[in-house]
Amino acid sequence: MQFITLMLGNKPSAPYQPINSDRSYSAIINTKLKKEELISKTKELFLEEGLADSAQLSTVTYDENLSEYKLRFGFKNGQSKSKGMMGITGVSPAVILYFDAIFSFNNFGQIKITFIHFDSYVLANIDESGYLSCYKGGKSNGKVSEPILPTDTAVWNEYQTILITESMFGKALLWANGGIDMLNKAKRGDFLKNLKSKFEMYQDACQNGSCVWISKADISNYKMKNNKYWDEQVAKFKSDQLVISVDNYRWENYFELNFNYIFKEIANLVSGKIEGIALDGNITYDTLEGKLLPVDLKERKIWQKKNIEF
Repeated sequence: MQFITLMLGNKPSAPYQPINSDRSYSAIINTKLKKEELISKTKELFLEEGLADSAQLSTVTYDENLSEYKLRFGFKNGQSKSKGMMGITGVSPAVILYFDAIFSFNNFGQIKITFIHFDSYVLANIDESGYLSCYKGGKSNGKVSEPILPTDTAVWNEYQTILITESMFGKALLWANGGIDMLNKAKRGDFLKNLKSKFEMYQDACQNGSCVWISKADISNYKMKNNKYWDEQVAKFKSDQLVISVDNYRWENYFELNFNYIFKEIANLVSGKIEGIALDGNITYDTLEGKLLPVDLKERKIWQKKNIEF
C-alpha cells in the first residue's frame, strides 16, 4: 500500500520529521590542482558519462577567485523501511528526491559541492475518484483499500515483504536532466539491477494500475479518506517548505550515504581529500590527524575503535 502521510515530528530531530526543501549538504575538497583544471576534470566526468551537455555545464565566474556551475540531480529510493512514532517500523513509499548540485571552485585548489533546493516525487495509489491510498478496479470513492489489479498486487507484495523482513536500502543515482541515470554503472553491483527492476515494476503499476507519481505541488488535487486534517496538513507542508516522504530517518539511512558517495567520487577524480562536511552550515564530519571523522564524539570513538573509513 502506497501510504502517503504528512506526519510532523514533535522535535526537529525526530526520525519521522520531514526535511526542509532549503536544507543544504556540502563538502569542501582540497586538491593540488588549479581552478581551471578542476573545472575541466569535473565537467569531463559528466560529459563522458553522458550526464550533461556543454550547455548545461555553463560556468559562472563571479571574480578572479570564484567560479561555479549548477546541475540538477535526483536520487531514487524504492519502498523502504521507516520509523514512526515510538520507533514503530513502517514502510515509506517509493520516492525520487530532486535537488540542485552546485560545484564551486577557487584559486586555492578547493572544490565546494553543495546539494540544496530539494523536492520529491512520491509513488501513490489513487482510485478512479481521486482518493489517495486507495486502489482502482473496485467501487472507488475511497472504498478499495487492498489491490485488485495484478500490477498493484506486485507493489503491495513488495510492501509486505519489506514490512516483514525490514530489508536494507541500496544506492541509485538518477540524473534529472533528460532522465539519464547511472543505474547501469557496473561497480554499483547487483543491487542496482534490483532497483532498476523495482522502478520498472512501479512504472508498470502507473501504466496499468493505480499508481501515480505526485509532488507537493499537486498533492492538494487529491483527496484522503477519513482524514479531516488533510487540507491543514497539506497547507502546513507547503508553507513550511517540507519534502514529502523524505524524513530524517530516510535521509540518514539512505540519502546521506549517496551524497557522501558523490563527495568521495569527486575527491578521487581530482586526487583530493575531503576537508569537512556540513549539514545546514553545521560541521558533521571533520579532519583529525589526516582522517575524516564524525564530529559527534560518541560516534567518533566508535569509528576510531573499529577503524571505520569514511
